[in-house]
Amino acid sequence: MRWFVERAAPGDAAIAAEELHADYQRWCRRSGLTGVALEMFVVAFDDVRENPELGLADKIRKFGRRYYGIRLDAAALPVAATATE
Repeated sequence: MRWFVERAAPGDAAIAAEELHADYQRWCRRSGLTGVALEMFVVAFDDVRENPELGLADKIRKFGRRYYGIRLDAAALPVAATATE
């Protein structure tokens, strides 16, 4: 999920899935990509978060519809679209 690499990182905030999805949708528009619906986004985000090779499950935790231990990069710049996410 390119959005995660460019926009999110482990941090000290708690962010609702809806807020992460809204940021993802803005990123898609700036990148010329078509975003997915909220539920598909949550599934993809959880897949990335739970990937043992990335080691994020211990850093970014999910309780209900909120994620704890995450931050969004406010300084990220729009990128050119090369593929759909």
